Amino acid sequence: MLGKILGKGKVTVLAVTVALVLTTGTAALAGTGGGAAFNLGKINTVNALSTLVGSTASSMLKVDNDGTGTALDLQVGSSGTPPDQKTAPPMKVDSQAKITNLNADELDGQDASDFLPAYGKAQNSFHADGADNADKLDGWSSEDFIKGHGRAYHTAIALSPGRFYGVLGTDQGRSPEVAIGFACPTNLSNTGLLRFTNNGADTVNVFYDVGETNPGYKSLGPDGDYFDLPTHPDGEFVTYQVQGAGVATIEVFTVNRPNPSNCHVQTQTLITR
Repeated sequence: MLGKILGKGKVTVLAVTVALVLTTGTAALAGTGGGAAFNLGKINTVNALSTLVGSTASSMLKVDNDGTGTALDLQVGSSGTPPDQKTAPPMKVDSQAKITNLNADELDGQDASDFLPAYGKAQNSFHADGADNADKLDGWSSEDFIKGHGRAYHTAIALSPGRFYGVLGTDQGRSPEVAIGFACPTNLSNTGLLRFTNNGADTVNVFYDVGETNPGYKSLGPDGDYFDLPTHPDGEFVTYQVQGAGVATIEVFTVNRPNPSNCHVQTQTLITR
């Protein structure tokens, strides 16, 4: 009936038009819901997991963009939520193998410029907590410090005649814990006396050198064991080296001075571990 009204050629045109309309309507619905076709160049909607499974020695999926844009865009959460307020990660993996050429933009929210590079120097670091090769610490260069767990002590003191003085003591409770005392004679023309005391809880080995051919040696017991050395009134230089848990090198200079009528003692101690 329709052919009679429109003619044979017009029926063919109408059929093609209807087919296009139906095809277009079908394509618009595809890609929506589970089991639908995935249409390229369109928005595909499905609230379920889509899985690509296979077993191959090469990659399973390749996205190649020859233009200026990215090959992959992963987004999570609402588009209106700022990136720093989103809680879900855009990707997860089940391998700790290194991915070549994958450069993370941030590490725990910190940019690469927030970290000290390997073998780098922290400029004007106030504290050296974890800063590798800091250029300075409170304005001091690394040459001004003792490396390791060392300690240093020094004293310079003028002593009145006729009395015994403590002139040096290392840290209490840290081996070797020693003390140096000096007796300034009443008559400054007489010899003085240096006393070396082991105040620690362990026996220590002590070498001492007063400029003779061979150094002297003492083994001092704990808790106050000591020995004395005389000092020349015109000047004396004694070097001690004592070994406990650490090793201490102690240099002592003494002199009796008629003017201004006192004894002068200087010490310098370096302890290394």
